[in-house]
Amino acid sequence: MVGLAHKEKYYPHQLSGGEQQRVALARALAVAPKVMLLDEPFSNLDADLRRDLRKQTKKILKELGTTTILVTHDQEEAFSLSDRVGVINGGVLEQVGTPFEIYHRPATRFVADFVGMADFYKGKIEGEVLISEIGNFPINGQWKGKSEEVEIMIRPDDVDFEPDPQGKAVISEVEFLGADIIYTISLPNGKIIHSVKTSRELYPVGTKVKIKIEPNHLVIF
Repeated sequence: MVGLAHKEKYYPHQLSGGEQQRVALARALAVAPKVMLLDEPFSNLDADLRRDLRKQTKKILKELGTTTILVTHDQEEAFSLSDRVGVINGGVLEQVGTPFEIYHRPATRFVADFVGMADFYKGKIEGEVLISEIGNFPINGQWKGKSEEVEIMIRPDDVDFEPDPQGKAVISEVEFLGADIIYTISLPNGKIIHSVKTSRELYPVGTKVKIKIEPNHLVIF
């Protein structure tokens, strides 16, 4: 089941780290547990091996239907493996939901800041408009019609830009991550905002840009 039948004659010290982890998984599953706890099981493996082993583990656990609780500090690991994610802060369970809900609809300021990359700005709601440090946006839902000071969160994947010689925002930092690039953009008011783009094209530091924000994913606190 864990793909190690060809290693049955090997001693433990002859197995790689990933193979040893798969043996540990097989031993835990051998007693047919109703619930299994995985405590940071992939933390001592390199990135590629960790990714492969995550896929194998998820496939096996799904096939067996074994309820599993995974403890991890790796957000990518939590999102890729889990059907539901719980975020704990100081012993308090702040939110439980699907990975999509946790990322796009964080219930608290801590969850918003802890899970994924995010920028926060001050704002004020006046009727049906949110007035903020990064622009004004139409408001709806529970905040519509209110008048109060708020804080808004925006994810880098909801911020787009295009080069513009007349643009008032400027790229101040570029972080190349392979498939994606994270741009740090300085705004005219001194604030910064982050934007993530695929790496098909690279825009250098100093490029003047015009920013476009997807308001439907703004989260208000």
